[in-house]
Amino acid sequence: MNKIAISLPNIPITGFTSGYAHHVGSRPWLEAGVVGGGAAVAGYHGMKFLFPVVLRALMIGKSDEEYEKSLEEIKSDPDSIQLLKNFGAGLGGLAGVAFTAGKHVDWGRGFKGAWDGMKGSRYWGSPAGKARTKEVREKRLTNSTNRYIDSSRGYRSGRGERQKVGAGGQGDPSFNSERIPVSASLSFIKADPFLSLGQKAMTGMVIEGAEGSNSGLVSGRDVARSAVHAGVGAGVGILVGKTLGALLSLPSPVTRRLSAAGVIAGALVNTGLFAELRK
Repeated sequence: MNKIAISLPNIPITGFTSGYAHHVGSRPWLEAGVVGGGAAVAGYHGMKFLFPVVLRALMIGKSDEEYEKSLEEIKSDPDSIQLLKNFGAGLGGLAGVAFTAGKHVDWGRGFKGAWDGMKGSRYWGSPAGKARTKEVREKRLTNSTNRYIDSSRGYRSGRGERQKVGAGGQGDPSFNSERIPVSASLSFIKADPFLSLGQKAMTGMVIEGAEGSNSGLVSGRDVARSAVHAGVGAGVGILVGKTLGALLSLPSPVTRRLSAAGVIAGALVNTGLFAELRK
């Protein structure tokens, strides 16, 4: 008998997968429908194979006779079978949609970013997507910095060493208490002979940006937050808050003498505030 050689063409698997990725995989809502629908169909028809296994697991400790009896009772009831199939379809559909959501949704950029990301896989490369990413990163940095500032309670001296105060302590009063007069402090900074115009503007911006109560007084912590919002790091911000809290909360005659002697200007330069804001 002569053997007939049959040559089958190669199935373009790679072409199919690349086509799917381009036409379906790049459209989150479309892929959610395709995958969710397919999984629902699979769940509908596959429940009859899966249910005996689930029933066996639920009846652990029961005899084989009891298991077989329960299985036959369910199989003989058309309503129960239909209910199981519908349950399988719903479960499969949810699993398919959840899988697609996990593939496309980026919860790291917040709820709004996750929703916008469902517009398409190319969204995050678009100007709007890049702007959203930048916004979220800046918000995270600000929140993280504020938590760091809030957790810092200042320092107090004790027997020649600096001891950080615990959660129950009062901390550094010049940092935690609203003792800095905003109006008078701005006047001192404006009249300081050792600060340049640019340095006066930077310091004034930080003081004016401090949000305290309606008393016209702010704390060193408020100043630290303002400095961070102006663009400095958390460490520099806390140092600025402590420095201004210590110097500007003194009686006015003392603060005026310190300003005239260049103490306030020198202390501000040493905090690194001006170097950070010029970056």
